[in-house]
Amino acid sequence: MVPEEPTTPAVEPTTAFRAARTRWRWLGWLIVVLLALNVRVGYDVIRTFFWPTELEQEIRLDLMTKGEIDEDTRVSVVNELRLFSFYSRFGPQRFATLCLQDSDGSLHLAYARCWREGMLWHTDSNRWRSLTAWPSIEEIRTFEVEHADVVAPALKSGCLPRPPGTEDFQLTHLSVEVSSAVHGYDANRNVDPTVLAAALRNGIVLGSFTFAKFHEPRWHSSKDGVEAIEKSIEHLHRILDEPECRAVDCESLLEVLHAVKGRLLRAEELNLKFYFLGTDRSSE
Repeated sequence: MVPEEPTTPAVEPTTAFRAARTRWRWLGWLIVVLLALNVRVGYDVIRTFFWPTELEQEIRLDLMTKGEIDEDTRVSVVNELRLFSFYSRFGPQRFATLCLQDSDGSLHLAYARCWREGMLWHTDSNRWRSLTAWPSIEEIRTFEVEHADVVAPALKSGCLPRPPGTEDFQLTHLSVEVSSAVHGYDANRNVDPTVLAAALRNGIVLGSFTFAKFHEPRWHSSKDGVEAIEKSIEHLHRILDEPECRAVDCESLLEVLHAVKGRLLRAEELNLKFYFLGTDRSSE
């Protein structure tokens, strides 16, 4: 009988071997993921630096249409500001700090504005600043401070920025807020918040006193509020017989303005400051 050759028993992998094999597998997957991420990061870098955004395309086309830049000029938006009005029906006023690169490689800082939806962007070439390199954050800030006069009229009229997600806010109610609670005093007695909101939406100049819940409000002198209300009342009386006034029920607007004036006169006597709080009940 031929003896069977002894067989080598199967060697079970040790714990260390299994751990090493697992590590190599994970390393392989990690390499694959990193390669994929590199492709994605590279794509994003190319897109950021070589493909203009929709806003940059819009501004470039508008400035070319108005003859303010050449067709070879590259437009990069380095900062954007959108200011919303409570009474404007034309969307936000938009402002943008631009870095313009001419075909010969020369760089300029420029400030552009678009007053309302449907209008073209515009920039004043007399206020451009020539650069020798891409602007730093400090250079951009200094440049924007120099152009504060461009934004000032919008801010003075009560236009304010809005945080993301609140761009579609629509004013439906307007109420009076005072700096302190006083026993027996109701700042909104006889004040219809929907009619007061309608007054603002129809051009009554109260915007600089008005804030929404997502704003940080500023308290105002009740005396200043009374003066603004009185000017609005005088304006409505002048146009009372005009078709535009009959269309928006100026009588109701006058009634609510007189009620607010009375509340603010009392607030002045109590040494209280105020602001108007605008709310959007249609989204609740």
